[in-house]
Amino acid sequence: MFARVHQREGGAIPKEFGDLSQFSGFEEWWRHEKYGFELFCEQEHKALVELVTSTKTPKEDGTALVRVRLNADLDLVVRDFEIALRHLQEHEEYSSTARFQPSQHQKQIKLKKLEEALSAYIVSQGMVHRRAIHRLYRKGKAEYRRIEKKSFDRKVEVDALSDEHGNKKVYRYETYRRRVWVDNPLYDNWVIKKTRTLSRQRRMVKQVFKNIEQRTFP
Repeated sequence: MFARVHQREGGAIPKEFGDLSQFSGFEEWWRHEKYGFELFCEQEHKALVELVTSTKTPKEDGTALVRVRLNADLDLVVRDFEIALRHLQEHEEYSSTARFQPSQHQKQIKLKKLEEALSAYIVSQGMVHRRAIHRLYRKGKAEYRRIEKKSFDRKVEVDALSDEHGNKKVYRYETYRRRVWVDNPLYDNWVIKKTRTLSRQRRMVKQVFKNIEQRTFP
């Protein structure tokens, strides 16, 4: 340790270092409560960013005056400024000065959902919902209506016979097959789900129309 050698040879060292001959080495001196780290650590300082409450300078509503310590580490100043700013904004509500206001916070406005709702509204105009949903939404393979061939019996006239009571018709039955729609619960659920979706999208668009009339958007 340079200071210890210099002190032993009669050289001058800062008196705050103490009598270095009392220490076995640098580590012991560095960890001592009066020397070492205690001498080289940063001194406790006042707040780097302070809110100014007493001033003759007028300030507008929704603003604040702060005092910033310039002879401090820039990163620490920025950190404390952000903390102070967040604290101030917690007690102040955002107030826009625009002539036309959004209907809700920007983070809550989902542009893609609005676009989808408007497209559904335009396509479904003048159509019943059950028909419109087939043009608007896709179905999974299992959600399509199914057509199957089924067998049916029908009565066919063969001949007319005469007896004492008059003519008598004779019939026979024949089987034929015909393609018919069959029940599919998945398709029925899809219709219910998409009908509700279309109703919700149309309500969303109509609400936007009302908002526009009230000078807000969307």
